[in-house]
Amino acid sequence: MTTEEVTFVARADLTIRTLPNRQVEISYGDQFHQLPGIALSILDVFGTPRTIDEGHEILEPQSDHDGAKGVLYDSVSQMLTDGIIIPVPAETDESTQITSGYAAPRIHVVMLRDEARTAGYINALRETIQPDDVVLDIGTGTGVLAVAAAEAGARQVYAIEANPETARYAKSLIENSPHGDRIELINGWSTEVQLPERCDLLVSEMIGDDPLDEDIVAMTADAISRHLKSGARLIPDRLDIFAQPILLPDGKHAEQFFCEADISSWEKKYGLQFRSLLELNPRHTMELVLPQDTKNWHFSAPRQKLTSLDLTQCSKAVFDEQFVFELDNGTANGMLVFFETTLSKNQSLSTDPQVVNQSNHWLSPCHMFRTEFSGEMNIGFRYGISEWLDGVYLGGPES
Repeated sequence: MTTEEVTFVARADLTIRTLPNRQVEISYGDQFHQLPGIALSILDVFGTPRTIDEGHEILEPQSDHDGAKGVLYDSVSQMLTDGIIIPVPAETDESTQITSGYAAPRIHVVMLRDEARTAGYINALRETIQPDDVVLDIGTGTGVLAVAAAEAGARQVYAIEANPETARYAKSLIENSPHGDRIELINGWSTEVQLPERCDLLVSEMIGDDPLDEDIVAMTADAISRHLKSGARLIPDRLDIFAQPILLPDGKHAEQFFCEADISSWEKKYGLQFRSLLELNPRHTMELVLPQDTKNWHFSAPRQKLTSLDLTQCSKAVFDEQFVFELDNGTANGMLVFFETTLSKNQSLSTDPQVVNQSNHWLSPCHMFRTEFSGEMNIGFRYGISEWLDGVYLGGPES
């Protein structure tokens, strides 16, 4: 068997943590590897066993210039070297293939268990769909929203899913639906496929844990341009992103940074000098947390809206703004980011810790800072500048 014929798949035992500046940490066992953000897309593609050439062919359209393509090829090579992507034994058949990323059932189980999300979308479809509507479902996953759209009365539903393995879930659900004859499943990227007709309604769940990291802006803009009728309706049609300063609970800050207490303990325990590590602390790190778990954390100031996106008017969004938070409720050493989105007149979703549903599956970026701030806190928020720079950053004179 030649190298070109070998299929590879992402390991099933990976732990993934997003870091500032669109970096990710991927670990398994005692191995830790830091990679560019494109690694998340690579894991998704190799959730299904495929050759490296097949993976490159799927991923290359996401890299819009030579530099980005170079990062892609280097990242795939590094993930092979690090054992994050591994060969599939030749004798492995479909029933024993390892699946991970969006090809694995787990993420779909988690999303379907999120009652607020799933019921909210289904109810929004029931409220919004009109007789003779043609509906486009981007990123159909298990196909639950495509089936719900058909059951709500859509004349035709086009369900697009990029991951071939995930598309198998959708195919099964659609074929066992009494309305499957009105649903066409399309395996591909919505930005590349052509539809036989324009659609009246777009439904999509492309909101990431870091709300904009699944390219909802670009993919919605493309759908409006190429797939939708003029004046088409969208679910969701609006996305608001918020930030709120926090004082991290006892021990949480110490998990992220070298601290005096640990340094003293280690020096006593190991008889070595660790104090120089204090100078190597980064200014800023980030961890994804369930917002419902943060409800009782100490919030040091009211939330502020970082951006408000009218998805019906979507175009290439570019912004870079700084925000000043008056810390009128003590000090802060962290910033929690969350979102609210409008699905229909009577349906909305929020990951605000004070109102989020307990079944919520979305994680919230929790930005943690080495310094504890008092009086006021400056942060910046940018998008569309660079894949490596977008997101929350410390503002003020040092930024």
